[in-house]
Amino acid sequence: MTRRAAPTPAAVLPGPDRALARSLVRQVRPVPVGRALRDPDGAMCLACGADLPGDVLASPCASCGTPTTLVSDGVPLATVTVLGGLHRRRAGLRKRPAMLVARGADDCTLLLHNGRTLTVAPGDLPATTDPGPGPDTPVLRSPVGPILRHAVTGDGSLPWPADLLLRHAFDALATVPWARRVAALDLLALGRPDLLGGCGLSRTETTWLTLVHGARRGDAAEVVAAAAALPPDRYRRKIAIVAALLAQLRQVPGAAERLAPALRAFAGTEPLAALAQRALGLAGHPPRQRIDDHVTRAGTFPVPVELVHLLDARAAGSSALLGARGRLAVLHAAADPDPGLAVAVSLDDAPLAVVDDLIDAGKVTDLATVSAGRPDDQQAYLTARIAPDRLSDAQLERVGHRDEAIRRRLLAGGTDPTDPTDPDRTSPMARHAASVDHVLRRRPQDVVAGHVLPAHREVARLLTDVITRADAGEEPAALLTGPLLADRSTWLPLVRLFGAERLRGAGGELVRGFSDFFEWLDLTAAREHLFLADWQRATDAARRCLELATGEAVRDEAQNLLACGLHNLGDHHGAMRELEQAIEGSYSVALLANIGVVAAHLDPELAAGHLGRIVREGPTTAMRVNAARQALAAWRSDDGKLWAGDGSDRRALPTVLREPLRSIVVERIDLDDFRAVVAALATHDAAWLTAPNSLRASPHRDTLDARYHLAVAAEDMFLSVVDVLATIQDWAAAPEWLCTARDELVHQTIDFLLGHIDDPDNMAGIVARALVTKVRGLPERDQVVLALLAVATLAHHVTEQDEELADGVVDLFGAYEGRVAALDAEQREAVAGLRELCVRRITLNLAFSRKREIGTLVDLYNAALDVLDRVQRGSPLWFRARGQVAETVDACQRTKAQLRPWVRKLEDADVRDMVLGFLDHCADLELKAQRVLGS
Repeated sequence: MTRRAAPTPAAVLPGPDRALARSLVRQVRPVPVGRALRDPDGAMCLACGADLPGDVLASPCASCGTPTTLVSDGVPLATVTVLGGLHRRRAGLRKRPAMLVARGADDCTLLLHNGRTLTVAPGDLPATTDPGPGPDTPVLRSPVGPILRHAVTGDGSLPWPADLLLRHAFDALATVPWARRVAALDLLALGRPDLLGGCGLSRTETTWLTLVHGARRGDAAEVVAAAAALPPDRYRRKIAIVAALLAQLRQVPGAAERLAPALRAFAGTEPLAALAQRALGLAGHPPRQRIDDHVTRAGTFPVPVELVHLLDARAAGSSALLGARGRLAVLHAAADPDPGLAVAVSLDDAPLAVVDDLIDAGKVTDLATVSAGRPDDQQAYLTARIAPDRLSDAQLERVGHRDEAIRRRLLAGGTDPTDPTDPDRTSPMARHAASVDHVLRRRPQDVVAGHVLPAHREVARLLTDVITRADAGEEPAALLTGPLLADRSTWLPLVRLFGAERLRGAGGELVRGFSDFFEWLDLTAAREHLFLADWQRATDAARRCLELATGEAVRDEAQNLLACGLHNLGDHHGAMRELEQAIEGSYSVALLANIGVVAAHLDPELAAGHLGRIVREGPTTAMRVNAARQALAAWRSDDGKLWAGDGSDRRALPTVLREPLRSIVVERIDLDDFRAVVAALATHDAAWLTAPNSLRASPHRDTLDARYHLAVAAEDMFLSVVDVLATIQDWAAAPEWLCTARDELVHQTIDFLLGHIDDPDNMAGIVARALVTKVRGLPERDQVVLALLAVATLAHHVTEQDEELADGVVDLFGAYEGRVAALDAEQREAVAGLRELCVRRITLNLAFSRKREIGTLVDLYNAALDVLDRVQRGSPLWFRARGQVAETVDACQRTKAQLRPWVRKLEDADVRDMVLGFLDHCADLELKAQRVLGS
């Protein structure tokens, strides 16, 4: 039997045609998936996936009855109300955010900050404060789009959790079915296909939209899962999506088996379905058919990756067809390999001799690439080959890199070329180091040209010539040449030898040709002048550098030095201007630190803005905390204007401070720093601070400091603070800051009540009562004053409301009235007026309450008299009427017993006369009732 000769490589893989590959790439254009199908004009029902004729696109689907359009023609889009607008509504002492979540014909529903809802008339709707979507937020089209945006992209500044907002959005969709599909598209635009189930669409339509979303993102796993979940014989367009993503789908485990039913259902009618079956191994794929399939895909979708690799002979593309060893061989042998090939080649287990050759040829320069996964001794060797300056002392000793050891000793000043005991003194590197030492000591006559390493001999000759001629009286600037400055290792020795100022003044041609040297020279001069406190010459040198510099790093450093000089000259605004320009691109620690220094001398608004950037970007916690405290101090000192306030009684933090402070408050900072930051957030960012888990990451989340300031941020701030103060058992051991806060609350409450003693609002009175009944250790005088003010305020409030004073308030007065006598004379005189006011207001409240009671009983009493006159004695009605008369007697007796002690305390004659007149009326009524009972 004759053996057939093996085919030549040319017969297996014809030579590449680069022109063909480029023309394919130019000609291919992405097309909508629908255009890739057999009937590109056919429509599809989104709800059930049935095929629709093109002429019934606006009609309901014949299979499921669902409208096939995005929005029905009958919907009055011009009158649709967009929900989710933000408003500010006063709640208690502060304005709180509210969101419009529903709107009827005659009313609006607001979602309040506490999660409850409130129905208001359209005319009572507060003005909107919603700033609208940011520049990066996608355009949303449904009526609930703003609610969805706040739920999905919220930054924590709103008080509502995302699930609550989503619930209201989906509830609103239930009332406007036409908007469900539009809302689903909004969710896809926001990147949240996981929320589609709340839109009220069919399960299959939700799955289809998830498939579309996955295809747009190139998420092969999501495409497979969604396509497999759809009915196999519905949703024809899924076939085009599967065909477009075949290369990615093959990487998903089990994709072929999961997609098989859908491909089988359409294989007879859609060529792309049969193509996908073959590509996924579900059907035979002979060579000629494989080529035809590639041509089909290239004509329908962007060129398949496999086809580009076959047609393009670029090294990186061709090497993708090779294994790891093949790519290594190509890299080793190629004279001019593709730069990306070194990255694609794995050198983990490559022979060390091969890696040596690659390093010698300059084909591999990255230490991490060549040393990854190798033993320690090989890593040390390769480090010595590529980056000897990164060798540790132990590695340096192990590999015996003597030249690197000498270089390090030279840099450390430990090389003495005249030391006869140095074993390396005769080595080439040691002789070279000795020559460098002679140059730096300005002894050119001792430099032996043969001792300088060959690569540096010409530069050494030029440098020694400059030294010799300068010592003879010539100006160093005139001796500079291009070949000398082309070697950057000469720059620092030149400045050390002659100083920066003597090197200035070179010819314009040289300055233009070596601008980087003269930029560096002016920077060096500016630093020297700053160290010598010569501010004017430092700024002049920095400005000279800016005239030449074009690179960002050099300009930033020059502006930093210029700002330092201007700051010390008193031009703080000029200094900040330079720093702002320098930090526009990248920043350094020095720039941030200098901004912090200069900001203290600027307008508080500008200062806080710059300091806020340090809080956000500072490299150390200490630096960020210090900037935060400076920024808060600057902002609070700015009493002339509200920067970003909402118009309420508490200013909102400016944006430049809000996010940095939220970030730093949860870091590991000192307790004092934590208290300063959380105090500002409690006062000016309460909605964020009181949100769940705002301080969860802080190590101080369970401290007294955190509990107190969370109480300050609470809606019922005063009572919450009192509850925290009430937990202190021993005020002598309490922190000083808390004692100060307690005293301030007590004194401010007293001052407020004294100034608003006739206001009907009882909030301050409730706080005063809570302070005196819950908080231990208050001074006696403060306790008495708070108790009397609480009683006076609460009595006035309930009287205005036509209600009777609670027994607890009356008892509070009784408990503290007797303690007035224990005060000293001055204090007794101060509270005497409060005591009289309490007596008067309590008496009036009780008198008015009894008057209302007696007034009600008089009507019943008169009706009882009428019954007694008409019915037979001893009948049930007669006994019931006598009981009503007896109740009247009891009420009159209770009234006299209750009011007479207060009348004796009254000092106001008019009130006493009024109450006594009412008591006389009660006595007269009692007498009449007694007579009726005795008859």
